[in-house]
Amino acid sequence: MKSVTFDAPEYQQDGRFVVTRYQYSGSEQSGWQILREHQPWLMLGPGYRLLPVHYCGICATDLARHRLPFALPQITGHEIVVEADGQMAVVEINASHLALGQDGSGCPCCAQGWSSHCPQRLTLGIDRLPGGFAPYILAPQRAIHLLPAAIDPVVATAIEPLAAALRALHFTPPHEGDQIAVLGPRRLGMLLLAALSDYRQRHDLDFSITALLRRPQLASMCVAFGADQVRFVAQRDGDDAAGQYDIVFDTTGSPQGLITALQYARRIVHVKSTHGLPVSGMSKLDQLVVNELALLPPLDAADDPRWPLTLRGTRAVRSRSIEVATLDQADHWLAGPLRCDGMALHPGGALIYSGQERQELAAAIKQRGIALHSSRCGEFAPAIHLLARHCHLHQLLAEEWISQIPIGQIHDAFVRARGDNAAIKLVMRHGDGA
Repeated sequence: MKSVTFDAPEYQQDGRFVVTRYQYSGSEQSGWQILREHQPWLMLGPGYRLLPVHYCGICATDLARHRLPFALPQITGHEIVVEADGQMAVVEINASHLALGQDGSGCPCCAQGWSSHCPQRLTLGIDRLPGGFAPYILAPQRAIHLLPAAIDPVVATAIEPLAAALRALHFTPPHEGDQIAVLGPRRLGMLLLAALSDYRQRHDLDFSITALLRRPQLASMCVAFGADQVRFVAQRDGDDAAGQYDIVFDTTGSPQGLITALQYARRIVHVKSTHGLPVSGMSKLDQLVVNELALLPPLDAADDPRWPLTLRGTRAVRSRSIEVATLDQADHWLAGPLRCDGMALHPGGALIYSGQERQELAAAIKQRGIALHSSRCGEFAPAIHLLARHCHLHQLLAEEWISQIPIGQIHDAFVRARGDNAAIKLVMRHGDGA
């Protein structure tokens, strides 16, 4: 049996960090007991490995954690670089049946290839499972990816958000001749620009990539990450901006960002933000993203490009879509449990909006036929492969994008991350000098 005792910054409901004593005891084979301040806190079954953490990035989900529907206090942080078997490694965040090395055939989500939506999962640094702002984590044994020598361990903190960017393109792939925009490129949005540029090259497609931003100081960085051009936007650009882009990826992390994205979109808005705030008549839009759902107008053809790629085809559309007449009804479905057996709203499914409400979101869907897509975390292997073969991107991340801060300064780092107008990724460092 192994046991470690340590102090870690624990995130509270009021957004503060409080240094708290934790102890992890157990083994990969027998399971683990987690004590918090010497009292039982969480019991885990087998399939977790105890690993030391070297680095952990701060993302928008961490900043909004107190507004999200997961219990606090918790040790947060999920963009994690650890040491495993004497090598640096990264860890996917969903502790599903498959990630723990268990038989997933009895789980409808794991059995159908949706293990990231496994109803039994814990989520590293987000939902119950303590995260990487601690000096140790309990990592699902099959979620650990050893890093190739070409990737610097500090830069590897970008793999989790890069995987999330690639996941967006899995649901909403650009087509030949499309005009694509990324709204609010900063930490995640810069990686989405890079992912779009790589996608265009790999698939030999001709589509344009525009960065929509308000801060002139980010323009050169947007171009370096892959944008063809930069456009500066006001809070509301007026009717001249309506329908300029076939697909707008909203990475702003704000309710107003979605309204702006709807204004610019001609066909699809893809939402990547989980900020925990109500938006245009909906209070559960975060659950749309967490469950990777779509909110769509009534569509005639199953191959309409406004369907997410995962829903193309008559059978998938019929089994994974539910009609709603109001945004309140949409909230009701989003607040309920998902099912992977076709009996209720399915991860990757869709709500079909047929109402006549006047909120910006409802009007964009009903009057202009805009489709709302969403996605969250993605598989790490493609992101690792992309980063390992793009020396320019790796160098850009190392020299322009990442700033290291000792873990003892996490409070100041969060203050800076919330107010920083630049696209700098703040990475907490454990170990010497922390």
